[in-house]
This record gives sequence, C-alpha cells and structure tokens, in this order.
Amino acid sequence: MTREQIEKAAMGYAVGNSWYPGETSYESDIKEMEESFTDAFRAGAQWRINAAWHDAHEEPQHSGRLIASNKDGNYILCGPNNCNWKQTVKLFHIINWAYIIDLLPERKEETE
Repeated sequence: MTREQIEKAAMGYAVGNSWYPGETSYESDIKEMEESFTDAFRAGAQWRINAAWHDAHEEPQHSGRLIASNKDGNYILCGPNNCNWKQTVKLFHIINWAYIIDLLPERKEETE
C-alpha cells in the first residue's frame, strides 16, 4: 500500500465524517471534537488493517512472500513464487491473503 493510497482514503473519510463546531470556547465543543478525532483514528486504523487483505480469488500481481488464512483459521506463508495460485488456494483452502510487505511498519526513508 502506498502513501498516496492511504492519503486518498484518509481524505475521503475526512470529507464524509469530519465537522467543525465553530467556536471551541465551550468545554463540550472541545470534548465532542476530541471524540470525533478518536473515532477517525479508530476508523483509520481499522481501514489500514482491512485494506491489506485480498480475497483468495484475487491472484497476487507480483512475486513475493504472502500470508494467507484458510477456512480453519490457520495462517500459511506462501511465496516467493505464487505462479500456481489457483492450485494453492484449492489445496490449502485459502480464503484471503496479504503481501507481508503491506503488513510491516513503514520505514522512515519510504515515507519522506
């Protein structure tokens, strides 16, 4: 997942869910704004987790290590060569998968 994809999704969420109470001189306005930011942070964290996972019917677009979950709730490491993806899905009963690189923390040099 690229920084651009994350920023685009964040802007979409902000447009649909943010609000400005006007003057923030009242304690209740500040509390409501803090709650709005808390909700946005939670939604963003959940989106980031879910966005990394792909349905098993979607074939990986490039070679690389994957983590896949199967119908029994177990996780399987796959790759780096995933050329027989349909066969792998059938053999291991895979329901979804993610590139491992998409699950790792961002490195500072990639975000600047």
